[in-house]
Amino acid sequence: MNLQQIKNICTDIKSDDEWVCDSHDSAEHKGIIYGLDQLVKHLEEVSPKETDVNILFVKEQLVDLIWDAQRMSSSGRETLNALLKHFKMEPLNSEYYG
Repeated sequence: MNLQQIKNICTDIKSDDEWVCDSHDSAEHKGIIYGLDQLVKHLEEVSPKETDVNILFVKEQLVDLIWDAQRMSSSGRETLNALLKHFKMEPLNSEYYG
Protein backbone atom coordinates (compact mmCIF):
# COMPACT_ATOMS: atom_id res chain seq x y z
CA MET A 1 0.00 0.00 0.00
CA ASN A 2 1.38 3.38 -0.85
CA LEU A 3 1.10 6.70 0.95
CA GLN A 4 -1.45 8.08 -1.50
CA GLN A 5 -3.78 5.15 -0.83
CA ILE A 6 -3.53 5.80 2.90
CA LYS A 7 -4.23 9.50 2.33
CA ASN A 8 -7.31 8.58 0.27
CA ILE A 9 -8.59 6.30 3.05
CA CYS A 10 -8.05 9.04 5.62
CA THR A 11 -9.89 11.55 3.43
CA ASP A 12 -12.86 9.18 3.15
CA ILE A 13 -12.98 8.67 6.92
CA LYS A 14 -12.62 12.39 7.63
CA SER A 15 -15.43 13.28 5.24
CA ASP A 16 -17.85 10.89 6.98
CA ASP A 17 -19.71 13.30 9.24
CA GLU A 18 -23.26 11.95 8.94
CA TRP A 19 -23.04 10.69 12.52
CA VAL A 20 -22.21 14.14 13.94
CA CYS A 21 -25.36 15.26 15.77
CA ASP A 22 -24.20 17.42 18.66
CA SER A 23 -21.22 19.23 20.16
CA HIS A 24 -19.83 16.00 21.66
CA ASP A 25 -19.91 14.25 18.28
CA SER A 26 -18.41 17.34 16.67
CA ALA A 27 -15.52 17.36 19.16
CA GLU A 28 -14.98 13.65 18.55
CA HIS A 29 -15.02 14.17 14.77
CA LYS A 30 -12.42 16.92 15.12
CA GLY A 31 -10.30 14.53 17.19
CA ILE A 32 -10.55 11.83 14.53
CA ILE A 33 -9.55 14.34 11.86
CA TYR A 34 -6.62 15.51 13.97
CA GLY A 35 -5.47 11.94 14.61
CA LEU A 36 -5.64 10.99 10.94
CA ASP A 37 -3.84 14.18 9.91
CA GLN A 38 -1.09 13.41 12.42
CA LEU A 39 -0.81 9.86 11.06
CA VAL A 40 -0.40 11.12 7.49
CA LYS A 41 2.04 13.84 8.58
CA HIS A 42 4.16 11.30 10.44
CA LEU A 43 4.14 8.89 7.49
CA GLU A 44 5.21 11.72 5.18
CA GLU A 45 8.07 12.64 7.49
CA VAL A 46 9.23 9.05 7.94
CA SER A 47 9.04 8.06 4.29
CA PRO A 48 8.66 11.18 2.12
CA LYS A 49 10.12 9.51 -0.99
CA GLU A 50 8.99 5.95 -0.44
CA THR A 51 6.04 4.70 -2.43
CA ASP A 52 5.22 1.93 0.02
CA VAL A 53 4.38 2.48 3.64
CA ASN A 54 5.06 -0.12 6.27
CA ILE A 55 1.60 -1.47 7.08
CA LEU A 56 2.85 -2.78 10.42
CA PHE A 57 3.68 0.80 11.41
CA VAL A 58 0.18 1.96 10.43
CA LYS A 59 -1.33 -0.84 12.48
CA GLU A 60 0.75 0.19 15.49
CA GLN A 61 -0.62 3.72 15.14
CA LEU A 62 -4.16 2.33 15.03
CA VAL A 63 -3.52 0.36 18.22
CA ASP A 64 -2.63 3.67 19.86
CA LEU A 65 -6.04 5.01 18.80
CA ILE A 66 -7.75 1.99 20.37
CA TRP A 67 -6.54 3.15 23.79
CA ASP A 68 -8.77 6.21 23.32
CA ALA A 69 -11.81 4.15 22.29
CA GLN A 70 -13.35 4.20 25.77
CA ARG A 71 -13.83 7.95 25.46
CA MET A 72 -15.37 7.64 21.97
CA SER A 73 -19.07 7.59 21.26
CA SER A 74 -20.50 4.47 19.66
CA SER A 75 -20.39 6.14 16.24
CA GLY A 76 -16.72 7.00 16.75
CA ARG A 77 -16.01 3.38 17.64
CA GLU A 78 -17.87 2.31 14.48
CA THR A 79 -15.62 4.60 12.45
CA LEU A 80 -12.51 3.18 14.12
CA ASN A 81 -13.81 -0.37 13.54
CA ALA A 82 -14.21 0.43 9.84
CA LEU A 83 -10.59 1.56 9.70
CA LEU A 84 -9.44 -1.53 11.61
CA LYS A 85 -11.41 -3.73 9.24
CA HIS A 86 -9.79 -2.07 6.24
CA PHE A 87 -6.37 -3.02 7.61
CA LYS A 88 -7.61 -6.54 8.45
CA MET A 89 -7.32 -6.00 12.20
CA GLU A 90 -9.60 -7.30 14.94
CA PRO A 91 -12.52 -4.97 15.71
CA LEU A 92 -13.05 -3.46 19.14
CA ASN A 93 -14.66 -5.81 21.65
CA SER A 94 -18.21 -4.46 22.01
CA GLU A 95 -18.60 -6.08 25.45
CA TYR A 96 -15.64 -4.08 26.77
CA TYR A 97 -16.30 -0.78 25.03
CA GLY A 98 -20.10 -0.82 25.26
